[in-house]
Amino acid sequence: RKLAGKGRYAVQVASVRDRSAAEAAAARVRSEGFEALTVMVSLKGKTWYRIRTGRFPSKQAAAKAAGIFSSAYGFKAIAVQD
Repeated sequence: RKLAGKGRYAVQVASVRDRSAAEAAAARVRSEGFEALTVMVSLKGKTWYRIRTGRFPSKQAAAKAAGIFSSAYGFKAIAVQD
């Protein structure tokens, strides 16, 4: 699945190893009125769940949104290329 909208960048609001923690974070993002996508990745033999939201045309725009998201909702959000 992909996030709706145009742009190559998204805001990653969390990256966790526990699936239930990822589902809880995604539910929190959705409860605030945002789309949430959970992406499962394997790094060095370990599974991580990354929760992303938004589509932005530039890394700068995504970084600005990540800062706002972090301040408003308490996540340690970062801008990522999707």
